[in-house]
Amino acid sequence: MYRNQWYVLLGLQLLILIQIHSQNITCPILLVDKINIIGNEKTRSWLIEKECDLHIGDTISINRIGIKLEDIKFKLSRLVNFSNVTVKYKIYFEDKCFVIIDIIVDENWLLFPSIIGEIADPNFNIWWVEQRHSLKRVNYGIKLLHYNLTGRSDKLRIKFHTGYTDKYEISYDFPYFFNNKNYNLSIGLLYSSYKEIDVQTLANKFVFIQNDHDDLLLRREFNLKYYYRNETNWTHSLNFRLYHNRIKESIALLYPEYFLASKYKFDKLKIDLNTTYSSFDIGIRPQKGIKFKATIETINEPFVERNNYIFFSQEFIHAKAFNRRISLLSRINCQESLNRIKPAYYIYRTLDNSRQVVPGYEYYIINGTDYVLVDQAVRLFILDYKKSFFKLLAKEPRIKIKSELDLRFNFTSAYFNESYYYQTNSLTNKLIYSVTCGLDLTINNGIMLQMNYSLNHLAKGGFFVHLNSAL
Repeated sequence: MYRNQWYVLLGLQLLILIQIHSQNITCPILLVDKINIIGNEKTRSWLIEKECDLHIGDTISINRIGIKLEDIKFKLSRLVNFSNVTVKYKIYFEDKCFVIIDIIVDENWLLFPSIIGEIADPNFNIWWVEQRHSLKRVNYGIKLLHYNLTGRSDKLRIKFHTGYTDKYEISYDFPYFFNNKNYNLSIGLLYSSYKEIDVQTLANKFVFIQNDHDDLLLRREFNLKYYYRNETNWTHSLNFRLYHNRIKESIALLYPEYFLASKYKFDKLKIDLNTTYSSFDIGIRPQKGIKFKATIETINEPFVERNNYIFFSQEFIHAKAFNRRISLLSRINCQESLNRIKPAYYIYRTLDNSRQVVPGYEYYIINGTDYVLVDQAVRLFILDYKKSFFKLLAKEPRIKIKSELDLRFNFTSAYFNESYYYQTNSLTNKLIYSVTCGLDLTINNGIMLQMNYSLNHLAKGGFFVHLNSAL
């Protein structure tokens, strides 16, 4: 398909060159005279121009016009706003050689109001098997997610639910701060209460305690995040998260390692410094490109020198397509504790990389201050499906579905190093590995449903379901 598109672009360019030379006109440089953006029902045109680094008055070498068009398509395809991008051009001559560029997009439906019916356990598989799909462990409520609220790729999340836990959450991402694509800001608030909490892990399983009348854990969090993009592929962020969490004093006495030293309060400031490089064509289902992410996480107790933690994590992913149907995805994730201080049990909840799920070990909780995970996947394309439906709201784009179905084979290995809580968790401090065969259903380049059969090094297999989102 891509080869045919390249041949068409090459043919059009040759025809234009023949026409220009027949008129004894040389056009080594083209001046962008007009940019037509078609199909953007919600996303603002200036945002599209900024994302593809294209403006009226720009100059393009005629020898690089095809490369420029591919670059525009690549940059816009990485946004979750669009399910399909087509770029065309036309050259004409007056006193100079001009080019008109048409950018045609199919905009995704990015408004998701919904009724919440979500499980409270770490993943679907633990809830279904270990908790016997108990409805008592399901949260009910309402959720509003809009990933393009005002047409500038700004994200609004409002969430309220009750049931297993009570939770109130709101956050807003404000990209293009001061209309500059380099600056982005995010702010969020969270309040939640729990009548059942996990207080430790034994045999790599959670140990829960419950009280039907009193709240065992109260969580209050404030989050402020600043993003900076100086190039298309580079993103830098600084995240401040303030925690004020509290458990019942009786629990602190029974489980002194929960917050350490039998404390019943957890007042911490978490600061994350993150740098990401990504040349992926599509974030959630990459066919080509690389991604590198490095994060330094510090968890500090204000005005207290002890019990301050520093973690350094890295992620490297390489995607390569051999042809339209076969692609290879290689991934390495690592984390190191830099100051070797015994963490409170609750610290594992706060680490961004603390829930690295190793395929085949979904029924287990594997924590470690340090770890390395290596995954090799081969993906075989099966089929795709596109359908445009109706327009539900006047100011929102049509509801559209663009989906791909892939067959995937994985081999995964991992090692979790734990110096403090390893006595009762046999899967730490040893090499673990698994093989997986699964189906991936990708919807609108933003959501991926994975249905896997995995077999781990314990010779225990099972079917597992995962839902991933790039939104």
